[in-house]
Amino acid sequence: MGGVYIRCGSFEGNDKSCSSIQVVLQDLAGEANPTEQAVLLRIESLLDGASDHILIAPEDAVSLLSLVRRHRMAIAAKIAPITDPFEQIERDYQANPGLDPTDAKYGKSVGWKYYCILDVEKAFQVSAREREPVVLTWD
Repeated sequence: MGGVYIRCGSFEGNDKSCSSIQVVLQDLAGEANPTEQAVLLRIESLLDGASDHILIAPEDAVSLLSLVRRHRMAIAAKIAPITDPFEQIERDYQANPGLDPTDAKYGKSVGWKYYCILDVEKAFQVSAREREPVVLTWD
């Protein structure tokens, strides 16, 4: 089963960690200020027009870093005391036994969204530090 991968400079994300990225971006848009919303729209348009990868510019990653951090902290507070996204994924399946694994991976699971935002935050931190673009690829 395919998925979405993230990397930036010296950082290589976990296996298929960004498969929920489109839903995570929508969630971020609901919390974003106008400047952040403009950046999110730019990333969404890149996703809409891409065939197998996109590059998120370092300045865009930097401008979204605090929003991403706040969102990660909000999800962490929601699922606390769990800190392992895979434990939350299991809980998501227990709460909804009919949850399709593909639907879960692409944004219907809180655990998958948490898995995603953890690596997005790390990639954006590396982008800010190393001034490298964030790369999203999929198979």
